[in-house]
Amino acid sequence: MLYMGRDDITGNMDFEGMMDSIERAYKIYESESFDMPDRIHISHGEDTLLYMPCFSNSVFGTKVIGVFPGNSSKGKPSVDGIMILNSSKDGSILSIMDGAAITAVRTGAVGGCAVRRLAGEGVKSLGVIGTGTQAFYQALFACHAAEIEEVSIFGRSADKANELCKRLRAQLGDVHIVQCKSAEELLKKSDIVITATSAQKTVLPDNPDILEGKLFVAIGSYKPDMRELPDALFPLLSNVYIDTDFASEESGDIKVPLEKGIIYAEKIERFSNLVAEEKYVIQDGTRLFKSVGMALFDIVVAKEIYERATAQGRGTNLK
Repeated sequence: MLYMGRDDITGNMDFEGMMDSIERAYKIYESESFDMPDRIHISHGEDTLLYMPCFSNSVFGTKVIGVFPGNSSKGKPSVDGIMILNSSKDGSILSIMDGAAITAVRTGAVGGCAVRRLAGEGVKSLGVIGTGTQAFYQALFACHAAEIEEVSIFGRSADKANELCKRLRAQLGDVHIVQCKSAEELLKKSDIVITATSAQKTVLPDNPDILEGKLFVAIGSYKPDMRELPDALFPLLSNVYIDTDFASEESGDIKVPLEKGIIYAEKIERFSNLVAEEKYVIQDGTRLFKSVGMALFDIVVAKEIYERATAQGRGTNLK
């Protein structure tokens, strides 16, 4: 049994390989060759416990994650947990992994896949709303999915936004990193906008003039009472893609606009359809990709990380 901590998982990252793993997961999703129950949410005030098992032909696994939004004000991670990866042949435990690191990497790769397939040609600028771990990995993966020249960052805390900018400069070399004073400033500078927050109220201005013509990748809202996206965005959308069927029920960013009638179910498409048919969206227009995540992503990415670690001698063997 191999134990893998955060550094084992995030060190020497193969960004393209992780995005390829997510695309394999999408193809498995389309083929329905897996068993995955609905994700179990247990809420306790503002805090949430997520229980996410999944079984595929080669491996199965379970991720247990606690989401504590208030931790950010205490200088602690808002997400923590554990991932257990098992062999489908005999049920033996292959690896115990840092669940928060798996979540960060696979969600970053999910966002990167959306940029890879939906950004189109000629995009050079990326904006990220949020300052936490997920904002960091979303920016990294997006910059490996497209030829980004400038990344703009905005968050409620200017100090945290500044720290994120420093981390990204250390990782992204020649990419120009800018800290914005407002979401409006960020929108005006960005071809792609990623939202990676735990907000319950929208984090973008309700102004169609500065929303039009961009790709939006919304990561944060995973419960019906959470929203990152404003109403003004939805009438502009030429395409809406979701990573799972249940995103329309789980996320307030899709559920509420459907209930309000500012978007229609006929316009929503599974992103896995694009991947399975090897399609890329090249046309102009305002596009949205909404992710809530699923356990299938976790086990496919965990398997990839486990196999690379075994080949490279990373991690700690436990008896």
